[in-house]
Amino acid sequence: MGMGNWIHYTIDFLMISMILAGIKEATGYSLALNYIAHTKDSIAVLDKYLGLGEKLFAWSCRWAKNSNSFKLTQIPGKNQIKDVIDASKKLVNIDSSDRK
Repeated sequence: MGMGNWIHYTIDFLMISMILAGIKEATGYSLALNYIAHTKDSIAVLDKYLGLGEKLFAWSCRWAKNSNSFKLTQIPGKNQIKDVIDASKKLVNIDSSDRK
Protein backbone atom coordinates (compact mmCIF):
# COMPACT_ATOMS: atom_id res chain seq x y z
CA MET A 1 0.00 0.00 0.00
CA GLY A 2 1.46 3.30 -1.08
CA MET A 3 1.81 6.52 0.84
CA GLY A 4 -1.10 8.03 -1.11
CA ASN A 5 -3.46 5.36 0.20
CA TRP A 6 -2.34 5.98 3.79
CA ILE A 7 -2.98 9.70 3.41
CA HIS A 8 -6.37 9.01 1.83
CA TYR A 9 -7.44 6.64 4.63
CA THR A 10 -6.19 9.04 7.31
CA ILE A 11 -8.25 11.88 5.86
CA ASP A 12 -11.28 9.56 5.60
CA PHE A 13 -10.98 8.56 9.27
CA LEU A 14 -10.65 12.20 10.32
CA MET A 15 -13.71 13.16 8.28
CA ILE A 16 -15.75 10.33 9.83
CA SER A 17 -14.70 11.53 13.28
CA MET A 18 -15.72 15.09 12.40
CA ILE A 19 -19.10 13.88 11.11
CA LEU A 20 -19.69 12.01 14.38
CA ALA A 21 -18.74 15.19 16.27
CA GLY A 22 -21.23 17.16 14.19
CA ILE A 23 -23.96 14.64 14.95
CA LYS A 24 -23.16 14.92 18.65
CA GLU A 25 -23.20 18.72 18.47
CA ALA A 26 -26.45 18.93 16.51
CA THR A 27 -28.49 16.19 18.19
CA GLY A 28 -26.74 15.12 21.37
CA TYR A 29 -26.33 11.57 20.09
CA SER A 30 -22.89 10.05 20.57
CA LEU A 31 -21.43 6.60 20.14
CA ALA A 32 -21.95 4.18 23.00
CA LEU A 33 -18.30 3.29 23.49
CA ASN A 34 -19.03 0.48 25.93
CA TYR A 35 -21.22 -1.19 23.30
CA ILE A 36 -18.64 -0.89 20.51
CA ALA A 37 -15.44 -1.58 22.44
CA HIS A 38 -15.07 -4.01 25.30
CA THR A 39 -11.61 -3.33 26.71
CA LYS A 40 -10.35 -0.26 28.53
CA ASP A 41 -7.62 0.24 25.94
CA SER A 42 -9.98 0.15 22.97
CA ILE A 43 -12.40 2.50 24.74
CA ALA A 44 -9.53 4.90 25.43
CA VAL A 45 -8.42 4.81 21.78
CA LEU A 46 -11.97 5.45 20.54
CA ASP A 47 -12.41 8.24 23.08
CA LYS A 48 -9.23 9.95 21.82
CA TYR A 49 -10.34 9.43 18.21
CA LEU A 50 -13.73 11.02 18.88
CA GLY A 51 -12.09 13.80 20.90
CA LEU A 52 -9.87 14.60 17.93
CA GLY A 53 -12.95 14.80 15.72
CA GLU A 54 -14.60 17.18 18.20
CA LYS A 55 -11.51 19.40 18.22
CA LEU A 56 -11.33 19.43 14.43
CA PHE A 57 -15.06 20.15 14.17
CA ALA A 58 -14.79 23.03 16.65
CA TRP A 59 -11.76 24.39 14.79
CA SER A 60 -13.55 24.23 11.45
CA CYS A 61 -16.60 25.99 12.95
CA ARG A 62 -14.37 28.75 14.37
CA TRP A 63 -12.61 29.06 11.01
CA ALA A 64 -15.95 29.35 9.18
CA LYS A 65 -17.18 31.93 11.70
CA ASN A 66 -14.10 34.12 11.22
CA SER A 67 -13.96 33.66 7.45
CA ASN A 68 -15.48 36.09 4.99
CA SER A 69 -16.44 33.14 2.79
CA PHE A 70 -19.24 32.05 5.14
CA LYS A 71 -22.24 33.90 6.49
CA LEU A 72 -24.63 33.00 9.28
CA THR A 73 -28.16 32.26 8.13
CA GLN A 74 -31.05 31.25 10.33
CA ILE A 75 -32.44 27.87 9.38
CA PRO A 76 -36.17 27.47 10.06
CA GLY A 77 -36.75 24.69 12.58
CA LYS A 78 -33.07 24.37 13.52
CA ASN A 79 -33.94 23.20 17.02
CA GLN A 80 -36.59 20.89 15.63
CA ILE A 81 -34.27 17.86 15.76
CA LYS A 82 -33.53 18.38 19.46
CA ASP A 83 -37.24 18.91 20.15
CA VAL A 84 -38.11 15.61 18.47
CA ILE A 85 -35.40 13.79 20.44
CA ASP A 86 -36.57 15.32 23.73
CA ALA A 87 -40.18 14.40 22.97
CA SER A 88 -39.24 10.82 22.12
CA LYS A 89 -37.24 10.52 25.36
CA LYS A 90 -40.26 11.71 27.33
CA LEU A 91 -42.44 9.14 25.58
CA VAL A 92 -39.96 6.37 26.38
CA ASN A 93 -39.88 7.43 30.03
CA ILE A 94 -43.69 7.50 30.19
CA ASP A 95 -43.96 4.05 28.59
CA SER A 96 -41.37 2.53 30.92
CA SER A 97 -43.03 4.02 34.02
CA ASP A 98 -46.41 2.61 32.94
CA ARG A 99 -44.97 -0.89 32.75
CA LYS A 100 -43.71 -0.88 36.33
